[in-house]
Amino acid sequence: MGTQIWDWVSGAIALNPQVYRQILQADQGLAIALVIVLLAGISQTLGQCIVLFVNRVRPVRFIFSVVMSALLFVCTFLFWGVSVVIIGAIGFGLPWTFEPTFRVLGLSYAPQLFGILVALPHLGIPISVILSIWSLLTLTAGIADLRAFADFSLWEALLCTGLGWLMLQMLQRTV
Repeated sequence: MGTQIWDWVSGAIALNPQVYRQILQADQGLAIALVIVLLAGISQTLGQCIVLFVNRVRPVRFIFSVVMSALLFVCTFLFWGVSVVIIGAIGFGLPWTFEPTFRVLGLSYAPQLFGILVALPHLGIPISVILSIWSLLTLTAGIADLRAFADFSLWEALLCTGLGWLMLQMLQRTV
């Protein structure tokens, strides 16, 4: 199971369309996708912990910051998934459901496994932006692969994922 997860993660990072089909057809595909999201959240949180530790944040504030970071990470995952489904359904009449979308979205969080790198001085924010764009590309590749199961164009997939990503970026910048 561990090697399969690694194969899917490396395939998603490389934008290999085969891995999206595999996670959609796997019995435990949703669970594996959520494990990838969990590991990505831990990586990002560890990166933020390093920054908090270096800045000598008090223990109570440190714990509060870590818990809030974890909650916001989960909320961004849910928000992005729900927004993709809603934009697809309302904007284009696409017959998407939440489970396959969350499977593909969870796999698209594979680049976020490098989230610990946000702790690098002067490079943390650019790395965060690059990882976010990389996740957008992996999600678009995965959603585009769903075309085998539904009738929609690559442009519709790009608009759904891109608009969801844009809404997420605006939300993250204002909260």
